[in-house]
Amino acid sequence: MPGRALISEDPDPYGVLPNWLTPQLNQLGWEAIPIPSQQIVRLLAPEAYRSLIVGCVEEIRPDIVFVECPLDYLDLKTCEEIRSLGAHIIAWFISAPADLAQRKVAIQRDLTERFDRCFTPFQNKDLLDIGVYPAKWVISPESIVIDDPAAPAHEAVLIAPYNEHLGDFVQSLANEGIEIACYGNGWNLGPVSRVSRLGLYRRANYVIILQDQKIEMLEAATIGAKCLIENHPSLLSLLPPDSSPPAFADAIECATLIKRNIAANKPVSTFTPNDLWPSIIEGMPIDEEKQDLTPSKSLKLIYSSVAHAYEYANNPRAAQIVYELWHRHDPDSIDAILGQARVAMSINFYETAAKYAKAAIDMFGAKPSRESISGYLDYSHMQGDPVIEAWNIRLTALSESDQLHTALDEGKKITDASLARAVQSTLGFDLLSSNVKELKYALNR
Repeated sequence: MPGRALISEDPDPYGVLPNWLTPQLNQLGWEAIPIPSQQIVRLLAPEAYRSLIVGCVEEIRPDIVFVECPLDYLDLKTCEEIRSLGAHIIAWFISAPADLAQRKVAIQRDLTERFDRCFTPFQNKDLLDIGVYPAKWVISPESIVIDDPAAPAHEAVLIAPYNEHLGDFVQSLANEGIEIACYGNGWNLGPVSRVSRLGLYRRANYVIILQDQKIEMLEAATIGAKCLIENHPSLLSLLPPDSSPPAFADAIECATLIKRNIAANKPVSTFTPNDLWPSIIEGMPIDEEKQDLTPSKSLKLIYSSVAHAYEYANNPRAAQIVYELWHRHDPDSIDAILGQARVAMSINFYETAAKYAKAAIDMFGAKPSRESISGYLDYSHMQGDPVIEAWNIRLTALSESDQLHTALDEGKKITDASLARAVQSTLGFDLLSSNVKELKYALNR
């Protein structure tokens, strides 16, 4: 195994740059473990996050801790603790070049005191002089899987806040006969969410990318959209030298590219993880004989807190992803398995819910357990018992997926009378169909 890394990363597919690095590191053979740092900071405050990240490093023993600046929340003491445990801290500066230049002194101090290496996707001589190196930005396919099926198709689409200069640009395109749809603050169509933006990119004949839209360009290119890119070094430097994307200097050139259908067969290529990662870790000592990963208490606390928070906030897709991360890290965690069942049930994925509920039941055994495992906060009608909750989900999911006879057979096989009565009393809270009566009858003891 090449190495092990903790990566500060957003797990929410609707968030900012979700899953942007860990999938690609895993493809390169690394054991890359995402840490939802922003979510933990919001839930538990920076001090708790710092304590948890040190706990993760101590228990997981990564070679590298990868953070995003300035949103890293690591003070000097925390960085010293992480380094004392043998990990290197790599900082990725995501601010615009002008902002980075203004923070030059602070960044130089960070390099001296807090971080082992600093990188930015931008070419900037002032930053290079103090040791902040440029590295090519990479977007993983996993970060753009979400889609808005209701996003309309347009001949050309531009997504950016309105300003007078942009208004003149769009008017010039219209004067050339180009039908362009504009989204963002200040336009008639208004702003759009990230999921809608990706949907618009997928369905547009042409996507117009402006010089300050670096992330948008890479997302559109990774999708395979037909991009027309403003001819500016800040964009072109993020693409491979042989990419040669269709580029324009003004509205007339942009209109000409559209009229000639220049972008039709010229997808914009992007850098790959092999272009990014080797240069970042070059010369760093990597322990390739690392012991197998065992469940980390700190990481389980992070995943459980974030998963429950997403579930409580009615964000089932993000909750499902974090429960999956938790389950992958700790396959014996009943809470992680039951969480996946519960979330699947909430979005009517009945077969998935039934599968995970059965896995939880098999791990519980036959009788209710009021020990350390706890059911979900809002499941007060489950009498605070996850065994009852698991059986409720299992029987409900089976009956709702046209497997009522299987549900009845399984209900009849519950030998513990108190458990049968407890499950019986909960049916009807989530199952609003004629199957309730039959299931309740099957559970009579």
